[in-house]
Amino acid sequence: MFCKNKTIRRFYKDVTLKKTDGGFLVWLDGKTIRTPMRNELLIPSKALAKAVADEWRMQEENINPVSMPFTQIMTTAIDIVIPAPEQIGENLLNFADTDLLCYRAEESDVFKRELAKLQNEKWQPVLDWFEHKFGAVFIVTSGILPVEQSEKTVKIMQETIKRYKPVELAALYLVSAVFCSVVLGVALMEGHLDADEAFTISQLDEIYQSEKWGEDSEALERQNAMRDEVRNTATFVKLLGS
Repeated sequence: MFCKNKTIRRFYKDVTLKKTDGGFLVWLDGKTIRTPMRNELLIPSKALAKAVADEWRMQEENINPVSMPFTQIMTTAIDIVIPAPEQIGENLLNFADTDLLCYRAEESDVFKRELAKLQNEKWQPVLDWFEHKFGAVFIVTSGILPVEQSEKTVKIMQETIKRYKPVELAALYLVSAVFCSVVLGVALMEGHLDADEAFTISQLDEIYQSEKWGEDSEALERQNAMRDEVRNTATFVKLLGS
């Protein structure tokens, strides 16, 4: 149903909501929506369920999955995250030693000194916030060689990830993958940064390069698509908590 390479004609007329145990179901002509794994699309929040229903209502002659981000995230949560939250948590934890915010340009390199200054100005405050809120102190390095974080920091990261329910975990995983940073992902989830702030911080290197050498149209298109994904996920989280 959600294959992006396959055109599916709209096969229903009416879209309705039904309250049930554990949340809400979206019905198409009296039949509940099912995920690709044949699970019911059970949505825990009424506000989010209404948004999912609206996505199905707005479809025209053909169903366009790209225009249905809330449905896609909810489907990912039900089919992939809920059956194996521990595995998703482990995948997120793998970001601990490679978090974007911990790897800075080398200040000794005259060509990268300006970028290193920008990274310190924009990235370090987010790490400081994370330390203040959760107690994790990240080791920051210059260059691309991996640095191993302390056992305490990894443990705190593990406990922080476990705070999120499976549906929230799906959202955290999506934005962390875009950011290449769980720290930024958590900052977004906790409301410390909004979607545009978090995305701009994650794209600092790319923005610096484009300002210095000019914009690449394909890169800009990719950036816009990723920004939309982050915005949609942030809205999903807000609707989930409504």
